[in-house]
Amino acid sequence: MNIVVTGATGFIGSYLVNTLSQNNDSVYSVSRSDSKKLKDLRIKSKFFECDFGNSDSIEKMFSELQPDVVYHLAAQSNIPLSWKSPSTTFNVNINGTTSLLEAARNSKIDAKIHIVCSSSEYGSVDKNDIPIHEDVKFRPSSPYAVSKVTQDMLGYSYWKSYGMKITRSRPFAIIGPGKIGDALSDWAQNIVEIESNKKEHLMTGNLSSVRDFLDVRDCTFALIKIVEEGKAGEVYNVCSGIGIQLDKLIEILQRFSKKPFSHIQDPQRLRPSDDPVLIGKNEKLKQLGWTHKITIENTIKDILQFHRQV
Repeated sequence: MNIVVTGATGFIGSYLVNTLSQNNDSVYSVSRSDSKKLKDLRIKSKFFECDFGNSDSIEKMFSELQPDVVYHLAAQSNIPLSWKSPSTTFNVNINGTTSLLEAARNSKIDAKIHIVCSSSEYGSVDKNDIPIHEDVKFRPSSPYAVSKVTQDMLGYSYWKSYGMKITRSRPFAIIGPGKIGDALSDWAQNIVEIESNKKEHLMTGNLSSVRDFLDVRDCTFALIKIVEEGKAGEVYNVCSGIGIQLDKLIEILQRFSKKPFSHIQDPQRLRPSDDPVLIGKNEKLKQLGWTHKITIENTIKDILQFHRQV
């Protein structure tokens, strides 16, 4: 079986490639350009260059690789960057997904396509809708979230209109060793610097938000389970179902830090808007036979250890 992973150099994508390559399938790591990470992934997968801003490039990918399964993760996923450059975010996430679906449709290849969307689509939900199920009304609060809603609905539309084998997922806060740019990873890196006396304090943003964190290794098995067992046209929350306020993460980090530290709120780290509570309901995913296995404590220990070894 030929399996394509777009956005293979991304955080979730790289873990997904490593998991998929444990079987006897032909796994293709698809990205716009080569990189050190792809050289590492190439040990277990094959690299294919594809520019998701170019429809001809995407058509070439389908023609040459003849995929049986496509995991579509290629995206601009940085929320602060989406405020600075909404047009870039829309072009990559919306136009890139449209080109992918059109190329798949025109190729006549009957591939399973899984589109990885985002829990940010839900935005600021009503208290009565928590935990958040898949039918909750969208209230996107960032350009990134708007782009993911559109990407999500494109997948639904192409399934509805053309009968394509499309499933979708909405991952919540996916964390783990190797992630960069998110609050938890930044804090872990800063704590390692505090441990080595390079910094004195941990700088934080808003600590009152509540998030549903899930280890990336649990996430990759969820995506695979959806492709293997999920129903075409359906969307699945990928989450732990457990909400944790961000200040509790600080407490766990303090417990595992080799040196005590204090934390200070940095106004520069505050976003124009921030969804207060995002806790998902994962009953649909569990019905496929998936279970949440890795605790938040173990994930944080692994993240700290990763930064100590970098």
